[in-house]
Amino acid sequence: KRMKEGFNELSFTLGVLNSFFIFFVFGHSPQHFWLLYLIETMIFVPSKFASMLKARPLCEIFYYFDLCWFLNFVAMSALVLFPVAYAFDAIICTDLRRHIYLAALGAGCGPLLGATAVLPFVSFLFHDYRTMTG
Repeated sequence: KRMKEGFNELSFTLGVLNSFFIFFVFGHSPQHFWLLYLIETMIFVPSKFASMLKARPLCEIFYYFDLCWFLNFVAMSALVLFPVAYAFDAIICTDLRRHIYLAALGAGCGPLLGATAVLPFVSFLFHDYRTMTG
């Protein structure tokens, strides 16, 4: 059953290597971390969406209304919006950038950090791309 769900040596090894690669990019060149985040979310989120849509007996698509997913979509939108606005010489006011930054900092260091530290059902399984994206 576990082999059918993707629990094998290759997927586990790739999950661990991906985690170390994320740590390396964040530590070595943090100015490029947003690119890695954007690329990985563009790969993993659609695959998770497809698996959530096909889930039986109930469709799990409404999990995207969870706070974690909502904030991930806000982060992806901001990472796409800001470079596009810069490319077309659109000026995003400093107050808006400040509010987005403070909201992201407050959410990441507040409820999300506390939830991942306290809740027992928050898991990080290297062999399962569905839990790595959530």
